[in-house]
Order: sequence, then structure tokens, then C-alpha cells
Amino acid sequence: MERKKVEISLTYRERGQDKTQVFVIDFIPNIVRKLYEEVYNTITDVQTKWNEIQTLSQKAILIKDNPAEIDKISEKIKQLSKEIKKCGNDEFFEKRFEIIKMIIQKNVIRPQIINKSIAYYIALPLTWLTSKLREHNNKFLKREFWDECVDAHDIIRFIDEAVNKDFDSKKKAVSPKK
Repeated sequence: MERKKVEISLTYRERGQDKTQVFVIDFIPNIVRKLYEEVYNTITDVQTKWNEIQTLSQKAILIKDNPAEIDKISEKIKQLSKEIKKCGNDEFFEKRFEIIKMIIQKNVIRPQIINKSIAYYIALPLTWLTSKLREHNNKFLKREFWDECVDAHDIIRFIDEAVNKDFDSKKKAVSPKK
């Protein structure tokens, strides 16, 4: 059975120019789904808290003549803001990058070796070294690239499309926690 493949276009900006890279994704390891669920739930928590801050801000505008109530709202907004900042720690961004890295590494086209001759065993160290050099020089496997050149929305879209490639667009592999 052939795996479902998706082509994902990633838009990024490098040296002031917009560029696009197309990735063909056909394999998503289970560990990626697990990490994605953690990242997705963090994003959902942040969005929920942000929406609550917006609602509280609107409420504060409506009750501007009640300083005591405004103080309560202000404290709640400060608390929610602190909780949001905790979510944006380096661990979150490292998990997000690990997901990206695994997706890309697991979907690199590698030559198939059908008949393992003596030449195979001689060329094996050279093939390994070449792949390591290619990996080292691949900007898409470096966190700095994703942090500096790719918009946050495009990062989430890339991960979301890859992880959910096998699912109907109405059903996601990961649903937000309740």
C-alpha cells in the first residue's frame, strides 16, 4: 500500500527576498504526532487566554466608571499575560523545531540499494559522510533558519498540513484538549 503524499509549499524570506520551497511529505512518525499534540495544546491554551484578555479589555472599556472593577480586570489580564509568556519558553520552540526537523529528515529521498555488492560496503562510509555533510548544510534543518526566515503562521501551517496529511480535512489527527 502506498502512503498518501502531500506537497507543502513553505514561503520564507531570505536576504529580503520571498522564496518558496516545496516539500513532499509521505511519512510522519508517531513521535511527531505526540510532540505535535503537546505543541498544539499549548497554542490552543495561548489562543484561549488571548481571547479572554480581549474580552476583559472590552469589558473594562464599558465599565470605565468603576475603578474597583477595572482593577480586578487589570489583575486578571496581568495574570493571563504571565501565563501566556510562560507558554512561549524555549522548550516550546525547541519542541516545535524538533517536529519540523523530524518531518524533513524522515521525508528526504534516499537512494535505494537493491543489490548489496562489495562496492556497496566500500561506498557505505562515503555515502554516510555525504549524507551527514548534506544534512549539515541543509538550512531547513537549522533552527536559526526557522526562527529568522519563516513567519510563525507559515511554521504552524507547515507542521499542521504534514501531521494531518492522512486525515480528512474535516478531521484532524490532533484535536484541542478540552
